[in-house]
Formats: sequence, C-alpha cells, structure tokens
Amino acid sequence: MTSKRLFVDLCDENRKRRLWPIALSITGNFFAQIVFAFILMSNCEDRLKWDIGVTWAELQSGFFVNVSGLGSIPILLIVFGLALINALNGFGYLFDSRLSDLYGALPVRREKQFDAVCFNGIVIFVIPFVVCHIFTIVVATAKGFVTISSLPLYVLCMLITIILYVLAYMVYVLAAIMTGHVVVAALASGVFTLIGPAVYYGIQ
Repeated sequence: MTSKRLFVDLCDENRKRRLWPIALSITGNFFAQIVFAFILMSNCEDRLKWDIGVTWAELQSGFFVNVSGLGSIPILLIVFGLALINALNGFGYLFDSRLSDLYGALPVRREKQFDAVCFNGIVIFVIPFVVCHIFTIVVATAKGFVTISSLPLYVLCMLITIILYVLAYMVYVLAAIMTGHVVVAALASGVFTLIGPAVYYGIQ
C-alpha cells in the first residue's frame, strides 16, 4: 500500500510542475482534431455543392484519411512535438547538475521517479487526445461523415496513434538520458526520428 500511494503522490507532484505542457497538449489536440475536423467538414460540404462529380463516399473516405490520425498532418505534428516537449520537460532536471543532485538525494527509489515522470508524460498526451478524438468522431457521425461500420477503423487508428506517441516519447526520453543537455537531446531526438525514414527511402 505504501508503494502504491507513493507512486500516486509522485505523479501528483510531478504534474504540478508540468502545467504548461498539459495546457499545450489540450490546446494542441483541440485545434489539431476538433477545429481541423470542423474546417474539413465545412470544406467537404461546400465541395459537395459545387462539384457534381464528387460522391458522399469519396468525402467520407477523404475525411477518414485526414482525421484518423495516421494520415493527419496536424495529429502527426502534435504526436512528435508533444512527445519531444514532454520528454525534455519531464527529464529536464538531468540538464542541471544541481537539480540532478537534488533529485538524487530524495529518499525515493530512482525507478519510482522514472516511472512517475514517464507515466505523466504519456497521460498528458493520451487523455486530451482520446477526449478530442471521441468528440470529433461523435460530431462527424452526426453529420454523416463517419459511418457506424467505419467506427472500428477510427478506434484502431486511435490506438495506433497512441502507440506511435509512446514509442516516440520513450525514444526522446532515451535521448535526454543519454545526452544530459537540452540542445543535444533535441538534436539526438531529431536524428532518432529521421534515421528510420532516411534509411527506408535510401534503400528504395
């Protein structure tokens, strides 16, 4: 019981020092999902009026590609952007020797500190993302852009997006731990992010 309570307390204390990433996550998800979806639906409705060749099925397919997460540029931007910000903010104490010594002197196992910071870094993104995504899907379903049969695909893409965020976040955490300097950590995160696509397209 003491161990479980300690983890909760560490998470609560860590969240108090991460208010601006929380606000940024909520704002980013709101604009990248809800606002973007409303703009997209408005454009699709206008296109349906003047383009007699377009079908409702084509609009639904285009809406899925641009909103599902995997094909949405705004969502991909907040996934990698928030992953980097949360990693550097959560483990920012490693970039200052005095803060690092202070955290090391606390009577708490470092595994617990690491788990609490990592857990918060994931939750800060996941909760606003899921809430905004569900709201977007509900509104789009009411307007006819999402069908009941396509709901499992939206849920699957949402889960894949969350997994992508967790993977990116943990890679950036590794970069922060390995380097111990904010600028070098940011550069290393960029290298880790781009090296996979660079190798893939280099082989093609």
